[in-house]
Amino acid sequence: MKISIDQMIIYKGDPSLTKGAAAAYNNILEGRGSKSKGKPVVVTFVPKENKYLVMDGLHRIIEGLIDGQRIFECVYDWDGTYSHLFWIPPVSERFEI
Repeated sequence: MKISIDQMIIYKGDPSLTKGAAAAYNNILEGRGSKSKGKPVVVTFVPKENKYLVMDGLHRIIEGLIDGQRIFECVYDWDGTYSHLFWIPPVSERFEI
């Protein structure tokens, strides 16, 4: 399924640049890009917000955004592989374009 960046919930990251979009961007700047190029981003649906929480694929998203992409190929985390990561960041902690 294709999902617009506007429909995604992404953690913006921490000041130490070890988590979230900030860490992915920093990694890309330092030459450590996506190790999963071409694979879909993994998401889970958050019904009360009618949005998709990104579970895996931040590097792919940030690289895509740098290249002007705004819609991403995604798959749903049906089997719960990433359920241990299921944390919905508060609005103040979300990455925004």
